[in-house]
Amino acid sequence: MTNVGIDLGTSNSLISFWDINKREAVLIKNSKGKTLTPSAISIDNENNILIGQDAYDRIIEYPEQTVQHFKRFMGTDKRWEINKKYYTPIDFSALLLKQLKTDAELYLNEEITDAIISVPAYFNNDQREATIKAGKLAGFLKVDLISEPTAAAIAYGINREEDSHFLICDLGGGTYDISLLEYFEGTLNVQAISGDNHLGGVDFTNAMVDDFLNTEGYLLKIDHLEKIQLKQIMNQAKENFDEKEGVKIEISIANQEFTYQRTEEQLNEIFSELYNRLKTPILRVLTDAKIEISDLNQIILVGGTTKFRLISYQFGKLFERPPYVGVNPDESIAVGAGIRSGMDTDIDLVDEMILTDVSPFSMGIEMVSDENSDELIFSPIIERNTPLPASRVQIYEPVSKLSRSVEIKIYQGESMLVNDNLLIGKFEMPVAMKERAFEVRFTYDKNGVLEVKAINGKKKEKTLLINSGNTELSDAQMRLQMEKLESLKVNPKDKPENRKIIDRINRLFEDSIGEDRARLEEVYMYFVGVLSNQNSSEIKHARAEVTKILDDFEA
Repeated sequence: MTNVGIDLGTSNSLISFWDINKREAVLIKNSKGKTLTPSAISIDNENNILIGQDAYDRIIEYPEQTVQHFKRFMGTDKRWEINKKYYTPIDFSALLLKQLKTDAELYLNEEITDAIISVPAYFNNDQREATIKAGKLAGFLKVDLISEPTAAAIAYGINREEDSHFLICDLGGGTYDISLLEYFEGTLNVQAISGDNHLGGVDFTNAMVDDFLNTEGYLLKIDHLEKIQLKQIMNQAKENFDEKEGVKIEISIANQEFTYQRTEEQLNEIFSELYNRLKTPILRVLTDAKIEISDLNQIILVGGTTKFRLISYQFGKLFERPPYVGVNPDESIAVGAGIRSGMDTDIDLVDEMILTDVSPFSMGIEMVSDENSDELIFSPIIERNTPLPASRVQIYEPVSKLSRSVEIKIYQGESMLVNDNLLIGKFEMPVAMKERAFEVRFTYDKNGVLEVKAINGKKKEKTLLINSGNTELSDAQMRLQMEKLESLKVNPKDKPENRKIIDRINRLFEDSIGEDRARLEEVYMYFVGVLSNQNSSEIKHARAEVTKILDDFEA
């Protein structure tokens, strides 16, 4: 059985698989002989559905029957009306995925049932579930998700030999992700992620459209369909940017002729606000990870929009060094997803590539700010960029002394005001009359399964399992997941590999006196401090560091 990896992009999509004989990810060509399939759907007057290039070719002539960029609306109630029928982002994504599935089955001459689909790292729970639903509607029996920058990192990192820090800047047609990764002793660690789900190539195109309408076409009144046509013209102009002439095109629209010409300097001014938006996620990632730009070994550009020279130059200015492009920016995510799909069937590949990930968003519960206030605030339990798997617990107490139960509402997001975050689950928890305090534990694994467990003063428990990695779990699968999550609650201090280090420090302490004891005490306090943070990547580093110190101590 062959699994596939899919880059479900805003502008273009690709599908790949892991060739176990060639030991590489192979991109599958569509019926047009291309690996890139435009993420476009068109429905003609006879209700025939056209997908990919055939749909893209109809945008200018039939804009009312053609839809692009529907990925930007995943997880929302957005609908499009075509030929008196309504379609959702899930519908269009499912049609596109089904076409990719068909292309793969024709190429491989076998039925494909399992897929790894890439999503922006900053997709929330609703957006991820919408993507999984689209995959199921397309005919896949099993759908797993991988974040786009993580997929790109796999494509770049699979053959790495030296330890390094690198930043993945993924600017696609409609979304923008930043991921800080570390390759350390054969393990690819995602350390921090951030992004903007509404920043991509389409926004740079829209900026050129607005510039045209505000200058050459300031007296021009165009309708919705003409504006779609204008966007297509500007997108082509952007792709044909010339370093010497900049952009120069003749535009025929609304029965009028225009010449639109902009130099590189003028375009940079038009894009200035978007350039500033590129900086924010980068600064957040570096701050969260407590790392300086100078500590980065490489800055890697991913996504078709980064091929636009003005944008790649901006990244160079931000980092004061030229970014690295080793794998085709259009293909790197699909290549990584293909490699990841091979990990389900190729044991050797699993041994070769070990991955860790982080939580893209903070998760917590609703809390009243104080006894005299009705203001509801967000109380994070697992912070964003916490290494996964993770288990965290906090103690709470009901505001009212008369409450017999509390409603625990689980949210995902970063806002202090709870209503600005995403509600992903809730349940009722009885409160003990004497021992009013209760604990809430969040346990989150790398597959997107979140267990929320509340325990009251009488040790009564209530548990809710939220699964953003798959929309359906059988009872047997549910029990298995909960058993796995239980193992995450073991304190790192009690794990054998860490216990061994602590016992070794204690043994050396007993055999030492004076300054040697003081030094060992410092090592112990450092190691236990790292363990208390429950950051698996930091623990691995500390374990290696302390082992070396102890080896030198005994030498």
